[in-house]
Amino acid sequence: MQDSGRTTLLIFGATGDLMGKKIVPSLWHLFEKGRLPKEFEVIGLSRRSLSEENFRALVKELMQKYVGEVAPDSAARFLALFSFQRVTFDQSDDFESLAHELDSRDRSRGPGIRLLYMAVPPEAFPQIFGHSAFGEIVTKETRAIIEKPFGIDLSSARELEEVLARRFTEEQLYRADHYLAKPVLRTIPSFRFDDGSLENIWNAEHIGSITIRTWEPLGLENRGAFYDPLGTLRDVGQNHLLEMLALIAMEKPRNSGNVEEVRAKRAEVLGALRIPNEDAIRKHTFRAQYEGYRAIEGVKPDSETETYYRLTAYLDNERWRGVPIIMEAGKRLPRWKTEIRVNFKEPKYSAAFIMRPEEKILFSKSGEEKKFPLADAEDTKQYVAEYARIIMDAAKGDQTLFVSEDEIENAWRFIDPIENAWKKNVIPLAFYSPDTDEAVALAEKKWSDERLPS
Repeated sequence: MQDSGRTTLLIFGATGDLMGKKIVPSLWHLFEKGRLPKEFEVIGLSRRSLSEENFRALVKELMQKYVGEVAPDSAARFLALFSFQRVTFDQSDDFESLAHELDSRDRSRGPGIRLLYMAVPPEAFPQIFGHSAFGEIVTKETRAIIEKPFGIDLSSARELEEVLARRFTEEQLYRADHYLAKPVLRTIPSFRFDDGSLENIWNAEHIGSITIRTWEPLGLENRGAFYDPLGTLRDVGQNHLLEMLALIAMEKPRNSGNVEEVRAKRAEVLGALRIPNEDAIRKHTFRAQYEGYRAIEGVKPDSETETYYRLTAYLDNERWRGVPIIMEAGKRLPRWKTEIRVNFKEPKYSAAFIMRPEEKILFSKSGEEKKFPLADAEDTKQYVAEYARIIMDAAKGDQTLFVSEDEIENAWRFIDPIENAWKKNVIPLAFYSPDTDEAVALAEKKWSDERLPS
């Protein structure tokens, strides 16, 4: 990547939460490892009125908070990469000034790649993209990194795509789901496809069920206003858990190096999800909310938002027909747990893809357990390596770990009927004590008749 040429990262929303929690630590990680492009610069964009000196001071504060102690000379060289430009979303003059600044840099240093990191709510996109000067900011070498949520249902997802399509081609869009950058998930294709013999048992004939879950002990005390309109199913179920399913269940691409083919195979899995009717939703879904959630600032006092859910899904395709896929996610659970477990019918086999509390892939055959090596695993803080990978893959123009429009639409086709049924109270909201296994126990009680591995 050292020879990739000049790259300018423009961060819309450079004074927001994402900047400190994810972007700055990830950029520092790349800088410290010497993995940034040779000519790399960052322009922070925000409606706040800051001098360049004040913006660098802000970045330094974020480093101290989210990175920790850094050698002064290294910090100074890192901060020198950053500059700032005020951009108020409703001011055309600000966008014209930004376009002029970028053109000036291109003339003096040569043209390069422009990475637009849209660290702002999608609701702001129409206003930002609507300025005529924004068209001058977008060149053939411009790539836009878009954060979830990708809509809140199929209709809004399509509206978002229409907004994006006015300014970007599909090749310029990098829809980020940081789970796809996790080393365990990046290793799944090689685990599955490099050993041809494994594919012979990777099907409904040999596998009884698949369990996909993510538990978090954290609550929503500082995110109530954001989270309450979404809920856990939309926040992580529509994206993270379904992408985990796509990787574990996809067919082998003819050419693993073909980005579009890989993404098409993931989309095929999501397109094969059986769309549940109300009877199936009543039987195969469960939702609950932890006690005390309604008292959080920004949460409605009578909120029906789930902070935990569990559901069973089915894929209507030849490989997986009839295999129950149990998906579960929740907040204020007693411990971290993010994993995929493939439950074989024959007890001599077992497979586990574990992301938390530690990252590892375990495969057992006839009692002999093998730990599978992970792809480029790094000993660093949560999110840091994943977001570093997102930034660098976008700089390289590699969309493999980014979500396609088809994946998003297929996911919403499955999620929307469940959300709509829950709104009608087809499944009454249950309540659980935070920091306990009560939510899981309530869900398992409902599932007991199915006798599925948990």
